[in-house]
Amino acid sequence: MNGIDEIDILNEVARGVAVDEDGSVYVADSSNNRIVKWMVNATKGVVVAGGTGIGNRTDQFNIPGDMIRDKSGTLYVVDIRNHRIVCVPAGARNSITIAGGYGQGNASSQLDTPIYLAFDNEGSLYVSDENNYRIQKFSKTGTPPSTGGYVHTPSKLALAFGFLLLIVSSV
Repeated sequence: MNGIDEIDILNEVARGVAVDEDGSVYVADSSNNRIVKWMVNATKGVVVAGGTGIGNRTDQFNIPGDMIRDKSGTLYVVDIRNHRIVCVPAGARNSITIAGGYGQGNASSQLDTPIYLAFDNEGSLYVSDENNYRIQKFSKTGTPPSTGGYVHTPSKLALAFGFLLLIVSSV
C-alpha cells in the first residue's frame, strides 16, 4: 500500500483525534463507532467509549467525529449521525448528551449533522451545525454534566461564525 492509500483509508476511518498530557492519542474510529486510546509505544489500542455497535444508546455512537479532551480526562465527542454532542467522563464507557440529541432538526435545541466543536474560556460550547448552516453556541448552565449542563444561547458571535462558515463552504 502506498502513502496515498493509507491516508485515504485513515480519512475514512478516523474523524477525530485528541492527545492527553501523557502523549496518549485518542482516535474517533468512525467506521467502528468507538473511541480508541493508543498509549505511547503501544502495539494495541484500548476502546474507551462506544464499540458496542451502531446506535444512540449511551454506550454507542453513530459516526463519532471531532473531539476534545479536557484536563480532567473527560472526552467531548461529536456524534455526527445521532445529531448530538456527548461527554465521556474519565474512566466511564457511557456518554452523557450535553447538546442536541433531540433528533435531526433546526430548532435551537437540535443539530443536523454536527461536525466540529470548540470551547471558549468561559466554558461555552460552539458546534458547527453543517446542514443547518450555522454555528450553535451552548452556554454552560453550572449543573453537573449528568443533567446536560449546556443550554442553547444565540449570540452575535455565533451568527458571525455561521456566516463565515457559509462563505468558506461555498468557496
